[in-house]
Amino acid sequence: MYLINFFPSPLIISVVVVIFLLSLSFPESACSEDISYSNCKSSFECGRLRHISYPFWGNGQPYYCGHPKFELHCERGKPTIEIKSQKYLVLHMHHETPILKIARLYDWLNESIVCPESNTTMDCALFRYTFNNQNATLLYDCDPEFLPPQTSELLCMKNGKPEYASFVTDTNLANRLASRCEFSVVVSVLATAAQGLADHSLYTNDVLGQGFEVEWIVDGTHCRACIVSGGICRYNWTSHKFFCACGESGDQAYPISCPNPPEPPPAAPSLTASNFAESSMCPSSFHDFS
Repeated sequence: MYLINFFPSPLIISVVVVIFLLSLSFPESACSEDISYSNCKSSFECGRLRHISYPFWGNGQPYYCGHPKFELHCERGKPTIEIKSQKYLVLHMHHETPILKIARLYDWLNESIVCPESNTTMDCALFRYTFNNQNATLLYDCDPEFLPPQTSELLCMKNGKPEYASFVTDTNLANRLASRCEFSVVVSVLATAAQGLADHSLYTNDVLGQGFEVEWIVDGTHCRACIVSGGICRYNWTSHKFFCACGESGDQAYPISCPNPPEPPPAAPSLTASNFAESSMCPSSFHDFS
């Protein structure tokens, strides 16, 4: 009686191991996505926003240059982004931080704030609030006899028609007043803007118009490592994963960064007393679209 050997020979095992190790050593081909590397090497712009790059795309920048959830629309020269079915105006973008300053939409035709009808919520897998924000409450159709002096009036547009709402930055006060109103909406505002309303240096519309800050957290660490190594940050829409496009033609895809990163640029000269004063006079990087 003969026994059949079900175990592979040592030679076969060795060949399989070698093939597996080689598959780990060589990068994937970015060409499998049928995408043009050159289209993603340059940034794009919309209105006053310049040097927009990954994870954002849109306004002529192909979809494969960014993350699916970070499409920017350029409407009348105003950049907008949709987050959890809510459209926001992008006031400022800072890639190094990385922070977006966004605001609820503005009715350009009537030159007024669109009345927020839902709470401000973020996709926690993509964004997180900064510590520069605070909550405020908008109260609609309230009994005017029960509105204390701490409330402010907001004129906004609803379905193309003007409507008034009561604006409150004190959460406890807002909770007490909610029962005297038809409905309420919680929005995020900058804490400095809320303080400006309290000391009467800003109007209610200005507070909402200044927006609030969120930090985008998708692929941030990987993208910085990719850029430092000389690569271009990309997203594989088939596998739903970040990759770093490397090589002169960008046809080599690595999970995080390119091998053999280039030499770092020479260090910038240290600030002296004379050029420090000049640097401190640089204008603020925040842009006001209101």
